[in-house]
Amino acid sequence: MFREQVINYIDKFLSNRGFNLTKEGDKTAQQLYYSKKENDLIIGIRFLSEIYENKYFYGFVNCNQVPLVENIVANILYKNKITAVKPKDIYNTIMTRDYDEYRLPADGILIDTEQKSAEVCNLFDRFYNEYFIPFYEKWKDLNVLYEYIKDKTEREELSEILGQFWQFKKAAILRLCNDSSYEDFMTKFVNRREEILKMRPESIDVQRYYNASKELKQVLDNTEPIYNV
Repeated sequence: MFREQVINYIDKFLSNRGFNLTKEGDKTAQQLYYSKKENDLIIGIRFLSEIYENKYFYGFVNCNQVPLVENIVANILYKNKITAVKPKDIYNTIMTRDYDEYRLPADGILIDTEQKSAEVCNLFDRFYNEYFIPFYEKWKDLNVLYEYIKDKTEREELSEILGQFWQFKKAAILRLCNDSSYEDFMTKFVNRREEILKMRPESIDVQRYYNASKELKQVLDNTEPIYNV
């Protein structure tokens, strides 16, 4: 009863703001995903509403995807068997790890009273207003992401914002934003993967990365920029 109050509150709150609900998983572990398109991003919130029919609640996770990037990068990584994640299933293009104060405990929270229900609804309000909305006001479109990453060269800086496959993503962003440094960046990336392959020709992973880098260059060279920066 009380857990359902929280779910209904969140559903009404997000539905009234134009979010669409997708239910994932099954009755043993159902995940609710609310999302909508904003500029170049698909923004969303995920949470587990139920696990093994208990009365616990698990949430909230901020999700974002830049389809312009992922439809190129994630597709190539999937085709080359580097990841098993299809473009439509990407959770985050822009990495986020800074909303711990809005998280519920990892083992969930038991919502068995009216007070607990109110506490979780209040936490959701804080998460939405204090973290979620400011995040998307900051990262409002691909141009903003481009301005942030264009002059960064250090792996640590780029992987922190773009994740493990930052080189693939940076190449795509440079091309989509018509940056003049794209060709040099892409050529150096492919050449470096070729050098690694010569050193470790027996490695299946290295072969896959090299093939993926070549395919990325071919695809991006034939992709028209979206923006002229």
